Amino acid sequence: MKTLPIAIALAAGLLGAPACIKVQPTPDQVADATKPPVPRDGGPPKSAAAQVGGAQVGGAQVEAVAPPKAPAPRGHAAGAHIEWDGPVQWKTWEEGSALAKAESKPLCLVVYADWCPRCRELAPVFARPDVVALAEKVVMVRHSNDDRAPWLQALNDKYGGYVPRVFFMLPDGTVREDLNSGHPKYPYFFTPASVEALKRGLTTLAGG
Repeated sequence: MKTLPIAIALAAGLLGAPACIKVQPTPDQVADATKPPVPRDGGPPKSAAAQVGGAQVGGAQVEAVAPPKAPAPRGHAAGAHIEWDGPVQWKTWEEGSALAKAESKPLCLVVYADWCPRCRELAPVFARPDVVALAEKVVMVRHSNDDRAPWLQALNDKYGGYVPRVFFMLPDGTVREDLNSGHPKYPYFFTPASVEALKRGLTTLAGG
């Protein structure tokens, strides 16, 4: 069966790039950054194309085919850390949650993974001047999804363990579920293409 690039492009345009999904690999497995990780046990779909199935192109039915599976490693290769450049004052969860409560400030939590290509694409968004200006009005927290702290596991259990995710929270840590990316299946999954939704969330969170 031949895979036609136009079908993949059409499917991706409909649903957006797929989120990165953590699986449980062997220690010697290394993720291929060009292929998004996929679940093993009936979790989120293998790719945006896989969700759409077939597409009608030029009057012919074309079947979209999912990319090969690429398991994510438990760790990550040396030098693969994402660079979060820019003036945003990132806090740890412990620092940020304490500050938010003490100053009654809302909190924006970014959950990522160094092995995740979608996270690497999202990171530069937080260096944009318009995003930086909005981030100054809230407490900004960044946390690796591979560091499974109890508080993060509770979020994963309720909202899913895909990455990247961006949560907009009240000072007490309650998630504002009304503030999200608008993605039909992964509402807290943000990409550079959803920067306007990110800015709306920060603006609303700060009371703007």
